[in-house]
Amino acid sequence: PEDVRRARARGEFIGASGLIYPWLHTDEAYTQPFAIPAHWQLIRVIDPSAAGTTAVLWVAIDPYSNLWPYREYYERGRSVSEHCHHIQQLSGQEAYVLDLIDGQSLAASGGANLETVYHQYLTHLNAGSYSTSPLIPFTDKKIEDGIFSVWEYMRAAESYVAGVEPEHPFLRPFSN
Repeated sequence: PEDVRRARARGEFIGASGLIYPWLHTDEAYTQPFAIPAHWQLIRVIDPSAAGTTAVLWVAIDPYSNLWPYREYYERGRSVSEHCHHIQQLSGQEAYVLDLIDGQSLAASGGANLETVYHQYLTHLNAGSYSTSPLIPFTDKKIEDGIFSVWEYMRAAESYVAGVEPEHPFLRPFSN
């Protein structure tokens, strides 16, 4: 791209966003929010931190296994209990079939103690939303594998937007 060429040739500063997933910086990547059908499955993916940024992505999964990220939370400078409170508020009365939490972040931020706190707040003490499964840590994170997987989901979404039947499930975030 031209901006990368100028940065390398002239040393101009450019924002680094969009380098891995450039399609996410186009309007076609997103869909207008819609009412999620009651029979779709809902999950939360949590990337926690005891002192840094905590991120959560809420995803609806349709009967064809397509992923529809419909809400996000990205905050720093709050305590774990404050993060959990905000996550609960955003979750409302929704029921989740799965809560995934980043095990590597847990290990870096306090390990089992942090997982226990999130588990208590998001499953047992959660007035309103609830999860029908335990908080499941995922630790086998290979960055390249994750990037490749998201690329494949986004390529399928590009086909879907173009009116071509995708070869496999796609990812289509809600616009906010």
